[in-house]
Amino acid sequence: MVTDSIKGRPILDDEFVDKIIKAKKFIPNIKKDPFKTTEKNGNNRASIYLICDQYDVRMDIRQTADDFLDFSVLLIFTDNHNHNYILRRYNGDHGSHTDPITGEKIWGPHIHKISEECQRTIHKDEGHADATDDYKTLNQAIDVFMADMNICHKDGIYRTRLTDFE
Repeated sequence: MVTDSIKGRPILDDEFVDKIIKAKKFIPNIKKDPFKTTEKNGNNRASIYLICDQYDVRMDIRQTADDFLDFSVLLIFTDNHNHNYILRRYNGDHGSHTDPITGEKIWGPHIHKISEECQRTIHKDEGHADATDDYKTLNQAIDVFMADMNICHKDGIYRTRLTDFE
């Protein structure tokens, strides 16, 4: 972490974020720790608290009930002071996104990444985004996300659909 802070919250440096992402993370055994999908404000949501020796992390999944291409898969880190940081956000096709740093307009699926620059200069830590062709659907996004974030299932069973986390 950086010793700096913005509004009383520490700034995560890029090297620290990379360490969190590279750390091995496990989804707990579903049978022992069932996940519930909830509906709120027209979105289906699930939060999966991950097993990780070094860091307090969770995976959040959101999908709009009436537009299945409008979804997000997030990796959230909570520090020792209960500050939450969205380290990565894999978004589906929810229309356009204008990058606050570059001004570039992105259409279709895109990936948001926290950065020191964003934490210092814009209202969302993970405001910067890059377009991606790596996924189109939520199931594909979860596949790519889990591989990119070094997340596996503790019980060895592979699940990627939002309903699989119920």
